[in-house]
Amino acid sequence: RARASALGDGALHIVHEPGCAIKEHLPGGISKAVATANTADSIVLMLGLDGTVENEGKDRWSRGGKGKSSLQESGQFDSIALPPVQEELLSQLIDVCAKRKKHLALVLLSGSAIAVDAAVRSPSVGAILQAFY
Repeated sequence: RARASALGDGALHIVHEPGCAIKEHLPGGISKAVATANTADSIVLMLGLDGTVENEGKDRWSRGGKGKSSLQESGQFDSIALPPVQEELLSQLIDVCAKRKKHLALVLLSGSAIAVDAAVRSPSVGAILQAFY
């Protein structure tokens, strides 16, 4: 709190908007996150995986696999990307930052590597922090 006061007028206002779940859309989630980002001075986006997507003996999910959604079901591991709903959220928030000339700090939480090519290529992403579990 003292650090925040030294940086501004002492009024630190933090807004949290989930945007999406790990693998699913939340009702109105992405549009609410975009609306919140449009009014923010700074944006910190936390994305990643949890035990429903990866853990010991379960190394992610398959994007293809004839409609199947996990390594156990499809028999193959073909992606280190974020789940599609998270990629959608990331893309939309990068667009907001580009239009508003703001930077986004991306925090990734996972047990293994995640490919975030759009974030790496975007000049609007000022930082990417990987937090492993």
